[in-house]
Amino acid sequence: MKTLSKRLDSHFAACAVAAATAVVGSADAAIQMFTYGPTGIQVPADGDGLYFNLNTGATGTTAGAVGGPWMNPYGLSNQAPPNGPYMNWYATTAGGSWRGVNIGGYSNEVSNLGLGFVVGSSIPNSGAAGTARFNTSGGTSWADGLPGDFSLNADNYFGFRFIRGGATYYGYGVMRMGAAISERYMMGFAVETTAGASITTAAIPAPGAIALLGVAGVVCGRRRRA
Repeated sequence: MKTLSKRLDSHFAACAVAAATAVVGSADAAIQMFTYGPTGIQVPADGDGLYFNLNTGATGTTAGAVGGPWMNPYGLSNQAPPNGPYMNWYATTAGGSWRGVNIGGYSNEVSNLGLGFVVGSSIPNSGAAGTARFNTSGGTSWADGLPGDFSLNADNYFGFRFIRGGATYYGYGVMRMGAAISERYMMGFAVETTAGASITTAAIPAPGAIALLGVAGVVCGRRRRA
C-alpha cells in the first residue's frame, strides 16, 4: 500500500503541470512554459525542498524521482538581517549544472530580477557585487530588503541556465513569497528551447491562458467524483 501511495503521489505531482510551447517574438525563439496553477505549488521549507525537472516540469522530493536536469529550491533561515531570512538552491553537475543569476551584493545569490530582464550568454560567470553574473554553485535567495533580494508578499522573477545534451539553455521562473520566507510557491518557469538563445523574464500565464494561445499543451489532475 505504501508503494502504491508513493506511485500515486509521484503521478499526481507530475500531472500538476501544464506544459506548452509558443513562439513569442523575434527576441525569443520557441519557449516551453510550465505552470502550476493559479496558486502555484508549495516548496517545503525543509532539507529536501522540491525538485523541478527542467525538461518536463515534473516535481518530487528527490532528484531520482524527477530525473535531470533539475533545479531544487529548499531549506530556509528565519534569522533577522544580516543573517537571514533566506532560501537555498541546490545544484550539481549531475543535475544539469543549474546556475542562478545574481545581481545582488552577496556571493552566489539567486536574485529577484524583476520583469524584462534578459537572461543569456551576455551574463558573465563572475563580476562585481551589484552587477549581473551567474553563480558558481547553487545559491541563496535573501529577503532582507537589499537590492536583488526576494520580496515577501510578492512574485519574484529569477533567471538561470543549465546544461542539456552538452549545450547551455537559459530560462527563468516565478516564485511567489508569502508573509514569511517559509511561505513560497513556484508559480511556473519557462525555458528557451534553442540552445544558447536568450530569454526575457515575463509573467507566466495560467494554464487556461496557455491553452488559449493555441499551442500544444498537457494538463493532468485528479478526477472529481460527481
